[in-house]
Amino acid sequence: MSTNFNDYKPNYLKIEALGTNDSAINNMTISFHCANYYPSVTLINDNPTLGNITGGGVYFTGSNVTISATPNTNYTFVGWYDTLNNLVSTESSYTFAMPSNDVTYHAKFTTLSKGATTQFGTYPQSKVTDATLISTLNTAAGTLPTSSNSEAWTDYGYYISGPVASYMWYIDVPNSGNLYRGVYFTSYRPYRIDLASSTYDSWQDDHDYYTNETYWFKFEPISWKVLDIVGGKAFLLADLALDAQDFHYSTDDRSINGATVHANNYEHSHIRAWLNDTFYNTAFTTTEKIMIDTTIVDNSASSTGYDPNPYVCDSTNDKVFLLSYSEVTNTNYGFDAYHLSTDINRKKSPSDYALSQGVNRIADSNSSYYWLRSPHSGNYENARRVRADGMAAAYNIVTAASYGVVPALWIIL
Repeated sequence: MSTNFNDYKPNYLKIEALGTNDSAINNMTISFHCANYYPSVTLINDNPTLGNITGGGVYFTGSNVTISATPNTNYTFVGWYDTLNNLVSTESSYTFAMPSNDVTYHAKFTTLSKGATTQFGTYPQSKVTDATLISTLNTAAGTLPTSSNSEAWTDYGYYISGPVASYMWYIDVPNSGNLYRGVYFTSYRPYRIDLASSTYDSWQDDHDYYTNETYWFKFEPISWKVLDIVGGKAFLLADLALDAQDFHYSTDDRSINGATVHANNYEHSHIRAWLNDTFYNTAFTTTEKIMIDTTIVDNSASSTGYDPNPYVCDSTNDKVFLLSYSEVTNTNYGFDAYHLSTDINRKKSPSDYALSQGVNRIADSNSSYYWLRSPHSGNYENARRVRADGMAAAYNIVTAASYGVVPALWIIL
């Protein structure tokens, strides 16, 4: 029940006198007591242009209070938050028992909606073609690296014929308010790390990237598809294959803490470490990192599409991760549940930068294969992937370096 607070005033004055005896009063305390006090609900709309809220007022203690939030067209209600920014409820119509004290709730709306596209973070993507800008960037980059001296460049640490070799480098150069990444290599990156360097075993030259030439790529906002909004968070999947990485750099079994770890173990994979270190620190500012939630990533057998699966690993706590087989066949996220479907929502085109790293683009579909985090159940050397045509039925050896990386993450709204 809501009522008008002005109808209730302090209706008596109590004076308490404290002293050492009946005739000498040394201290006096005067206190006002409100015989009929009713606590209030204060509602604050953090995004008033995105929606409306109702339900604030004064209520009897213990009564049921319903507060409501209605988003405007094309917007989404995120949740009710307390004054410490703790999420109270994600229900747009939230009912609670009125406490004996005043409460304040903030209503948050977002411009994001499920299935929409948003931008978050930056990464090198489009190839620079302006000759004047290329000349300026080449000058700023200075002396080109060699296998014995990287100069001001950073060695990618890529593999050839098994071990790491110094043959491919990058450098980030700011210019006129933008950031650009230079890429230079003296040998071709093989599409599987145990192979030798050659045009036959690399996709770089097929996409017009050649040895001993410098290529520049502009850092641009990363475009993401909103797969879901729940619990005050949004689930995002990159719209492009942003890079090329092997799932793991060896097919050999390892022993970690006394346990045998197979090559397709996602928890201890190279690609998981790369996502949560190199990619995470390159793509996001300090402020953006605060917005990225730490996700408990499900790596159970059911998530892999095989049950049982002898190669599953423990669930992981990640900032950035790859989709699992179960996620990429989840209709709630907009995907076709049938893994053999050539689902357009599963297809991903590679960025120019990913092509420079050796991703294989299928010309007739302008899309590429990309990794899932799920291990194959029949062979410890294989992990699952999505094909260029959008089928989720494929798998390949973990040392393949020509598959795209399509990151996923949850952000706090």
